[in-house]
Amino acid sequence: QFINYKISQLYTYNNLIKSYQKDDLTQSISLYYGNFRFSNDLSYSYDLNKVIQSATTVDYKYDKSFFKVYHKHKKDKVTLNNQEDLVYTIGFEFDKGYRLSYKEELDLSNDITKRKEYRFGIDQKCWAFNLQYTDSFIASAKIDDSITRQDVIYLEFNFKELYKIDHQYKSN
Repeated sequence: QFINYKISQLYTYNNLIKSYQKDDLTQSISLYYGNFRFSNDLSYSYDLNKVIQSATTVDYKYDKSFFKVYHKHKKDKVTLNNQEDLVYTIGFEFDKGYRLSYKEELDLSNDITKRKEYRFGIDQKCWAFNLQYTDSFIASAKIDDSITRQDVIYLEFNFKELYKIDHQYKSN
C-alpha cells in the first residue's frame, strides 16, 4: 500500500427550516514509502470558511531505531482561539526485546513543555516490564501564571500466557 485517502462530507436535514445543511468537510491521507509514513487529517468549516483542525504525523523506522513527530493545529469555532501542539518520540531497540525511548509534548501556543517521558522496556516471550519517568505539568486554577509540575515513576509488569488448555463439555 502506497497511499490511503478518505474524504467525507456530512449533510444533516433540519426540520425547522426544511433544508439540508453541510457539516464540516473532513479528509484523511496517508502516504507510505519505505521506512517513512506521512499522514494528515484535516477539517474545514464552511461556517468560518477556514481550516479548523489539522493533524500531521511523520513516522520513520530504520533497523532498530524509530522517530515520530506529531503536529496538531486547532481553531476553536466559538472563541476563534488557536491551539497548537507538537509531540515527538525518539527511541531504539538495543537488544532483542530491550527498548529505550524519549517523548516530549510541547504546547506551542503557550510556549510550555507539557510533558517529558523517559521509558525503558523489556519484552520477552512470557513477560514484559516497563519503567517510565514522567515530568508533566498539572492543570490548576490559579490566579498567577505559575505552573505546577509533577514527577511520576511508573512500573509495569506483564505476565504473558504460557500455555492455554481449552476443553468443551457436551451433555446429551
